[in-house]
Amino acid sequence: MSGERSRYHLKPFFKHYTLRAFKSLNLGHELIIDYISDMLANFARIDNLYRIRNMNKERIETVTEMLLLLMEGEEVRNRKEFERRIKKHIGDYTLFMTGIFREYVQRKSLLDFYKSSGKSSYMDVYEIDRMMLKDRSLIFRELSEGFEKYSEAIYYMKKIYFYMERVPSGYEAILREIFEDPS
Repeated sequence: MSGERSRYHLKPFFKHYTLRAFKSLNLGHELIIDYISDMLANFARIDNLYRIRNMNKERIETVTEMLLLLMEGEEVRNRKEFERRIKKHIGDYTLFMTGIFREYVQRKSLLDFYKSSGKSSYMDVYEIDRMMLKDRSLIFRELSEGFEKYSEAIYYMKKIYFYMERVPSGYEAILREIFEDPS
């Protein structure tokens, strides 16, 4: 199944559980729930989780490498768009990892670093979008300011709803692949 097509099919699945978890925590509004559901569906494909490449076209797998890429990319033609793309990915990546793979992130002693990087990256995206007068820039400010509570909510959602015996038929293999410990 193609990446865009599989995300289309997974988004309602993730939206259902994101909505349930966030409502039970009295958290988030429709735009945040929609954004996080889309991010979860997108990162269900490992190639999307690691889609950022360095200047040699090699896959980047750490937040530190992503931040270094921003320094290497000084000569990029559209600098602000490049920076926005990398910062958005860092925000999404850290939110995903601190929510879905929290135990792994903690084991690597990266939780505080990921939270800080995610918050500042989303705030940078907000500032770039605001400067460029992009619609829906406020969502990134909200993601920055609420990063920890959204990360906790995703972690809660994983613990409460993503046990294989509770998952609708047909999604078990996908979730096994998504939630397999990356270590």
